[in-house]
Amino acid sequence: MEIISLNNNSCNVEIKKKLLNIISKVIERNAWTQAYAAERLGVDQPKISQIKNGKTDGFSLERLLGFLKKLNHEITITITENHVVKSEVEQVKHEVRSQ
Repeated sequence: MEIISLNNNSCNVEIKKKLLNIISKVIERNAWTQAYAAERLGVDQPKISQIKNGKTDGFSLERLLGFLKKLNHEITITITENHVVKSEVEQVKHEVRSQ
């Protein structure tokens, strides 16, 4: 299981690079040729070369998540409140109760 943790400073490119890395690891672990990996993902071989080289151009987040689904990966997205925001909310609640 891979966990991708993002913060307010994360950008699309960082997320894509992490997803490309996961896909690349699957290809390597299974010792697939680029041609076979391309067939599995429904793309041409040069796209697999881009994936293996961590090149994010031409790949949307949605497309990369779709590739992971094709590779039998379950994707779970968990969204939580930022800890700073939570503590500010708790502080406001405390101030309101105290008055």
